[in-house]
Amino acid sequence: LVDGTLAIARPINAVPAGFDSVIAVPSGVVHLRSDAVELRDLAVSGAGATLSLKGRVGLGANFLHSSLAVQANGEVSASLLESLVPDAVSDVSGRARIDAQVSGTLDRPKLSARIGLGEIKMRLRGISGKVEVESGTIELSSQELLLREVKLRINDDGRLLIGAGATPGRLRIVSLRPK
Repeated sequence: LVDGTLAIARPINAVPAGFDSVIAVPSGVVHLRSDAVELRDLAVSGAGATLSLKGRVGLGANFLHSSLAVQANGEVSASLLESLVPDAVSDVSGRARIDAQVSGTLDRPKLSARIGLGEIKMRLRGISGKVEVESGTIELSSQELLLREVKLRINDDGRLLIGAGATPGRLRIVSLRPK
């Protein structure tokens, strides 16, 4: 039988593999039981932005995940893109506001997220192009990604508007789990 609680009293700092900057966990509570991990107001900070996590991950035999019910709210630094897709972008700066929920299982996740884009700057690798996201919203579900009023400036020369008015830019999602 496992039952324990970790209350973060002082920040925990780490540099995850593949990341260039420190990720901090300044506060929150993690409760571990034989059947679940519960998160309460777990703050995760990086590059000046903080995301708050709460919810539950159910555990089955051998502590393998069985179910998810997790919420994430707050800001994330756009510089995380550089760590996640280093072959695609560089010199990334800016922030995005995220409100997301994930439930179900890892095999069949139910995802609902709204991402408010602030001013985000980056360079695209391979074409030496500078892209600036001026504003916009991304809505993400388990089935599709919608782009609403996403305004881009490219190399200070041209502008691109995706999802203007009532017609969003739309990408269908075939699978959320890598094969």
